[in-house]
Amino acid sequence: MFSIDYNLFSILILTVLILYNYFITSKNKVPIQLFQKMILLDLVMCLAESIALMLRGMNADYYFLLYLVTLVFFTCFILLPYYFLVYVILNISHEKSYDKERKYFILPVLLMIALILSNPLTDFLFSLSRDGEYKLNEGWILLVLTAIAYSLIIGLMVVSRWSKITISLKLSALMYVMLSIGTYLILIFVNGELMISGATVVLSLIIMQLNLQNPQMISEAIE
Repeated sequence: MFSIDYNLFSILILTVLILYNYFITSKNKVPIQLFQKMILLDLVMCLAESIALMLRGMNADYYFLLYLVTLVFFTCFILLPYYFLVYVILNISHEKSYDKERKYFILPVLLMIALILSNPLTDFLFSLSRDGEYKLNEGWILLVLTAIAYSLIIGLMVVSRWSKITISLKLSALMYVMLSIGTYLILIFVNGELMISGATVVLSLIIMQLNLQNPQMISEAIE
């Protein structure tokens, strides 16, 4: 019950962040829009993971829904590190668009999504029986390693531009890097089924909300 309670608490926090960012903050800047997408993605991931856990072990009538929400979870899992990377790049470069960055960094994500969607034919990431028995397979490691690579790129970018970026961005980005890589290592070496990835993203989003989003809001209000 520890895992699902942790996830439900994350869903509550994400709901508050959604209400705050969609009804209070300004929506006319790309980094803010990207931040909103990350909140929604994490919410969908937490919901999908919680629903999947509740459906496992039930009868075959829920097999299709269980498989679908598991695919949704993995898709959100690999999209979030990519969006965090682009979000950090936008805050470093102060650009108004992320089309250039998307071209270079989205390729591994597209490959992983293709592997996720092909899982019904290959069982590359996971296998799921009609009675709800769930097992992670070798492809899961590749998915996690891809997510780790995105986190490492964020860390390298921050270090390489250390003197040119704000303390808020340094703190937010490096905290995300440490939290995410720590979580990914736990998933690889301890227990791949622990429901902690969504909660890790929640904590990172809270840190970014306090250190990056709120100062931007205050600056806009002053202007």
